[in-house]
Amino acid sequence: MRILAGVLAACAVAATATAHPLDPLTADEIRAAVEVVRADARFKGASFATVGLNEPPKAAVLASTSTATPAREARIVLTVDGAVFEVVVDVGAKRLVSAAEHRGVQAPITLGEIDGARLVLGNPEFQAALRRRGITDVAKVFCAPFSAGYFGIPADEGKRVMKVGCFDTRRSTTNVFGWPIEGLYAMVDLRAKAVINVADAGVVPIAGGDRNYDAASVGALRPSRLPTTMSQPQGSNIHVDGHDVRWGNWQFHVRQDARVGTVISTAAWRDAGGARSVLYQGYLSEMFVPYMDDDYGWYSRTYFDTGEYGAGVLASPLKPGVDAVRPPRPSSRRCSATTRGSRSRRPTRCACSNAAPAIRSGAMPR
Repeated sequence: MRILAGVLAACAVAATATAHPLDPLTADEIRAAVEVVRADARFKGASFATVGLNEPPKAAVLASTSTATPAREARIVLTVDGAVFEVVVDVGAKRLVSAAEHRGVQAPITLGEIDGARLVLGNPEFQAALRRRGITDVAKVFCAPFSAGYFGIPADEGKRVMKVGCFDTRRSTTNVFGWPIEGLYAMVDLRAKAVINVADAGVVPIAGGDRNYDAASVGALRPSRLPTTMSQPQGSNIHVDGHDVRWGNWQFHVRQDARVGTVISTAAWRDAGGARSVLYQGYLSEMFVPYMDDDYGWYSRTYFDTGEYGAGVLASPLKPGVDAVRPPRPSSRRCSATTRGSRSRRPTRCACSNAAPAIRSGAMPR
């Protein structure tokens, strides 16, 4: 894992003479794809959930050479007027290849829609319920965007629904989830940007005590461990060329995908007979997190973390000396942020492209 962490911290930055057909879209390619879609009258005012690489067929990838590579295509998941479309664009030719509507599904939750959780704080019924719990300042309340899942509820049909639960942050400095406001929830229609209903099961005492994670709140800590250092006086054993990685006898392609996170492709082992294929592609297909509680506020917490929110979208920086061994000397390399091609000011940020997720029935919007 430490080796992979180092690879991800460098994968987006090393210059390469020949692009790999599985390289994520660049910022320019993303812009070109979006422009093509926006030029189509059908998608005027569309909301883009994801924009990423439309992978070429396996045979085309394996047959590609430095002079003959498959066409670069973008796969886009978007919503417009309540409909979900999966669109493919040839970014080189700037041509829309296909547009398929998928019925009975939802796109992943977008970062913009996550802000919809705050709609509940302007609802009079919800405000009254907060006052019954002694909370009068809504600025001290954090509301979380819980995906509502799919349970065949007639009132939810045709809507993009989010279940919102909130947290009391009056004592919070480092942990907004420390003081949940149990028994109070609201359903929000993300398309209509409106609160559908408020459910109040009665006042449940808010937890006491200090639940922050800062040093003053945690108190006495265990003795610190002896320092661990790493020395590579002749350089790293990991060689990165664009997204192609060589480590010992291993060679593989690595990229970050917004939905599934890290994607390892064309992994091979080099021995006397040349490169021997071990794995064409591997990645996290889904992360299902069911809380298994039949309480109203909890029964719907059956998250598909990958499909609903995105493992790549939720990726966070690795801190040298904390999450991974500190490199033997500072690196000037920088990785792209959540959109491939843009530059982050944090050198340890894992690269992440906005690749489109597979659409699953019942998945909530991203």
